[in-house]
Amino acid sequence: MDFFNIGAGELVFLVLLAILLIGPGRAAQVFRQVTPTLAHLRREWFSFQKGLMTEINELEQETTGGLISSLAGDLDKVQQDVVDGVREIEQEAMAGIGPHLHPASSGPASAPPPLENQDQAE
Repeated sequence: MDFFNIGAGELVFLVLLAILLIGPGRAAQVFRQVTPTLAHLRREWFSFQKGLMTEINELEQETTGGLISSLAGDLDKVQQDVVDGVREIEQEAMAGIGPHLHPASSGPASAPPPLENQDQAE
């Protein structure tokens, strides 16, 4: 039990101190009056903690969500830059190869000219 940073041993010490200071008869009456107030304080404390944790989680979600969408936008930009760079390199490479070796202009390979029949040549 750790309520308001008071452990069980500390609570027992405070109860014994109260009994010694105000007497056993009066201590029982004081505890009956104080117990509902402490219970109410405890409920309020846990409600406050729960609300605080909820707010912290919501702020983390908002912050993390914004960060993720920002990173996604940056990633899309980098991806587009890479695609544009690859296209530019491909175009430069195709321009350096020349039209005769360009894959788009290559059709069926033309056959070499026919050899003259050597029998007819003689």
